[in-house]
Amino acid sequence: MFLYLILVMICVLSFVIFPSCSESGTRILYSGSKVGDQISAAYELFSGIDKKTFMANEGDTVVVSYVSSVEKGKLKMEIYNPDDILITSFTSNKTGTKELGIEKTGKHTVKITGNQTKGRYQVSWKILN
Repeated sequence: MFLYLILVMICVLSFVIFPSCSESGTRILYSGSKVGDQISAAYELFSGIDKKTFMANEGDTVVVSYVSSVEKGKLKMEIYNPDDILITSFTSNKTGTKELGIEKTGKHTVKITGNQTKGRYQVSWKILN
């Protein structure tokens, strides 16, 4: 009975401590959002990849706002075109805005890559026609 109780406690604690471990890496005390035209998270540890796509048409202008705070490790924030070619990247520990001219219609990908990082990030965008 004691062993059973210990196993139950380990299972419960693993859901509390590791709320979001998945194919995209390790996340400890991670709180993220992909609602609307933004992707954001705050975390104690993030190693892996987080992605969100958006549709844009050739000739559109996309205004991208970004902010990140990295206390340790490395964080990359990038946007790729429908052919998976890098369009732009954003510097960690910075806040800013960039305007992107869209050259190809299709799904564009915001890709966040963490390497043993602690901190937070937010990338949001608005498509202008």
